[in-house]
Amino acid sequence: MGPDGEMPDAQTIGAADPPPRSAVSAASRSLQTAARTSGGSAGDVFEAEFTIREPSLRYRSWPMEQPLITAVTHSTEEARLTLKDVPHTPGIAGRIATVLADSAVNIDMIIQNEPITAGERADISVTIPRSQLDVAREALAPLERELGLHASSDEVMGKVSVIGAGMKSHPSVAAKVFTVLGDEGVNIEMIATSPIKISCVIAGDRVPGAVRALHSAFELAGPDTIRPERPFGEFA
Repeated sequence: MGPDGEMPDAQTIGAADPPPRSAVSAASRSLQTAARTSGGSAGDVFEAEFTIREPSLRYRSWPMEQPLITAVTHSTEEARLTLKDVPHTPGIAGRIATVLADSAVNIDMIIQNEPITAGERADISVTIPRSQLDVAREALAPLERELGLHASSDEVMGKVSVIGAGMKSHPSVAAKVFTVLGDEGVNIEMIATSPIKISCVIAGDRVPGAVRALHSAFELAGPDTIRPERPFGEFA
């Protein structure tokens, strides 16, 4: 079990036992966790092997696990690119993503809305490295003309994320994140979630206050509980 809940996240991409809830329980109680195969062949089921640090805890009755929040991360090095009037037909999102990929533009978050009225068009927003915004705009220009798209960008966006484990089985974590930001007067512009992370795109100048508020609300402490996010691997 890593500090950011790597084991629960691995469950979502096909890893077998132990299930996420047992892994979260182990992490939240400071239990060392190891995974081993039950046999020796590829494809064998994995079993959990828990090593309890305190022998006195061996027969203790544990309550249901609580979400384990380990850090608040932040980024102000991204830009948001929004394409409006996107035809709501199969394959369009793939064409947009392919154009960006062919120009080596990395995508962090992507959100598309579904039109609620027949015949209406959709909007697609992506977050990318700010340094690649001009490249992305230039690459998408031919597609804009062909499909009648309208592009806009936000170069001053920011992002805050809460990192941990147990979020999938504890909807109260998302509710708390959104409530804390709302109480701070911070408007949430995009949301992305995974079993180990809840990310919110907000105005760049609100990032420091949002980080402090979330850090306090989840009662975190320590040097590694606030840190820069590196969605593309190059941010310091």
